[in-house]
Amino acid sequence: MNVTLLRQFWSSLETVHPRLLASLDDGQLDRCLIDRFQAKYAINSNEVEVLSDYIQSKRPLIRDLAENQA
Repeated sequence: MNVTLLRQFWSSLETVHPRLLASLDDGQLDRCLIDRFQAKYAINSNEVEVLSDYIQSKRPLIRDLAENQA
């Protein structure tokens, strides 16, 4: 995953309401974040797969951040 994609992802994540993130199950959370990212940035199918894997690996951190901001 390149640095630009990482920065764009974390920037995009900051725009999602923490309560929404906390209310979603794992699959819904992944889909929500990917959908929101794709709506803002043009990425190809390979980048979607990489982003999906990254989100899954960072899911506990994403949930912790959402809980602390809610």
